[in-house]
Amino acid sequence: LVQSFLILLMTHLAAGFKDARYAKESADPKSIAALIDCYVIFSAIWGVGVVCETSSRPNFGQYLRKLLTGQVDSLKPPRKVQPMLPDRGSVFDYCFDMQAAGWTQWTETVEQQVIPNSSQVESIVVQTVDSIRYSYVLQHCIHNRIKLLFCGPTGTGKTVYMQQALMGLDKEHYMQVMIGFSAQTRCAQTQDLIDAKLERRRKGIFGPPMGKHCLVMIDDLNMPVKERFGAQPPIEILRQGIDAIAYPATGGWFDRKDSTHPFRSIIDVTFFSAMGLPGGGRTFVTPRMLGHFYLVGFPLLDDENMAHIFTTILDWKFRAESYPSDVSGLTKKIVQGTLEIYKNTTAELLPTPMKVHYTFNLRDFAKVVFGILLLKKGECEGADRHVRLWVHEILRVFGDRLIDDTDRKWMLTQLRDQTKKIFQCSFDELCNHLDDNKDGKVDTLDEVRTLFFGDMLSPCGVPKRPYSECPDVHALQKEIEAHLQSHNEMSSKPMD
Repeated sequence: LVQSFLILLMTHLAAGFKDARYAKESADPKSIAALIDCYVIFSAIWGVGVVCETSSRPNFGQYLRKLLTGQVDSLKPPRKVQPMLPDRGSVFDYCFDMQAAGWTQWTETVEQQVIPNSSQVESIVVQTVDSIRYSYVLQHCIHNRIKLLFCGPTGTGKTVYMQQALMGLDKEHYMQVMIGFSAQTRCAQTQDLIDAKLERRRKGIFGPPMGKHCLVMIDDLNMPVKERFGAQPPIEILRQGIDAIAYPATGGWFDRKDSTHPFRSIIDVTFFSAMGLPGGGRTFVTPRMLGHFYLVGFPLLDDENMAHIFTTILDWKFRAESYPSDVSGLTKKIVQGTLEIYKNTTAELLPTPMKVHYTFNLRDFAKVVFGILLLKKGECEGADRHVRLWVHEILRVFGDRLIDDTDRKWMLTQLRDQTKKIFQCSFDELCNHLDDNKDGKVDTLDEVRTLFFGDMLSPCGVPKRPYSECPDVHALQKEIEAHLQSHNEMSSKPMD
C-alpha cells in the first residue's frame, strides 16, 4: 500500500510540475504547497483507501477528514491543509483539478455521454462515477507504465473497463495481449502466449516491435489451481517476468525450447490484471506477486448506480427504435422491479451445501434487462405484454435456478407483490389467460409455468425470428413437436 501511494504521488507530482503554472522557477510557493498537499491526499485515497470494501469506505473517508482537520488526538497536522476536501459526499467522489487549483467531482471532468444509435446493447458501457474514475486510473497507469490489478466481486465491470481502455489505444504505439486464466491454465501455456508476441531486440533481450509498448492483460488472475507445494505456476512465471530485482535488470524467464535454456530478458511490457474475490474456485494470490501491482478494489454498485445504468440502456433502446410511449414509459418501473427482486433474492436465497449454485450477481440483473429488449417494436401490444415479459425474464434468470417448490413459491410471491407495488396492476388480471383452474387467481406453480416468450412459433430456418409471446401452450407444444419431427427426418441422429 505504501508503494502504491508513493508511485501515485510521484507520477502525479511529476506531471503537475510540468505545468507552467506550477513550475518551480516561476510559481507561487503557496500554489506549489497546495499542489503537493492535494496530491498527497489524492494518493492516500487512491493508493490506500481504494482497497477498502464497500462497507469500509465511509469509515475511511470519515477518518481521513478527521485527520486533516486535526480531530485525531494523537496526530495533529503541522498546518491547515488548503484547499480542503469538500464535506459533501464520499472522498472517492473528488479529484484534484489543476486548472481550478481545487477539488472537483469526477462527473465534472468529462462531457455528457451520447450513445450512438448503431451501438450493440451488450457492448454499451454507461458513463457513471465509477466508469469515469476507473478510466482515469487506467489511463494514468498506461501512461506511466504502472502494473495494475483490479479486484472485486463478479459483475462489477473490472474486465470491461480494462479491455475498453486497452483496446482503445493507438495501434501504432501499443500492442495488446489478452490472456484469460482458468483452473486448467499451465505455466508453459502462459509463457508461450507472451513469447509469441515478442521479438528479439538484441542478444538475450526480447520485447514488442520497435516503437511499440506491449500491454498484457490477464483476466481471472487467481483462477489457476495450486500445485503440490502451494504455488500457482502460471502466476509464478508472470512474477519472474516482471521481477527486476530477482532477475535483473528487467525480469524475464528461461527459453524452454533452446537446449541451453538461455535467459530471455523482457522489456517494454506492462502487465494489467483483473480477478474476483477468493472463493468458489478462486484462490489467494501470493504476496510476492501482489507486491508488484497497484491494487484497486471494486466495491459493489449501489442502488442509484445500478438504476442509472440500466435505465439509461432501456431509455436509449426504446428511443432509438421508437417504441410506443406506453412501453417506453415503463423503463424506471422495470429497473426498480428488477432491483427489488435482485436484492430480495440475494438476501433470502443464500447458497448452502445443497444449493451451491444460489449465487446471483449483476450479470443476472443485466440478463433480465437484455431479455426485455429482445421483444421488438412490432411485437408490442400495450404495457401489459411488457410487464408479462418482465415476469417471464425474472422466472428464466432467477426462477429456473431454484431447485425446490418452497423457493419457487417464494419467487412467485415476490413477483405478485412487486407487480402490484411497482407496476400498480393485478398479477391475476395481467395473467388471467394462465388461470387453468378458473378460480380467478394465478397463484400456482403449474399455472405460471405456462407463461412463455420465445421464437419457437416461427418456422425453422427463418432469419431474424421474432421474440414473441406464446399465449397458447398447447399450440406451442404442437409447433415444437413438429420442429422435432422435421429434425428427426433430416438427421442421422434423431432426438426423442
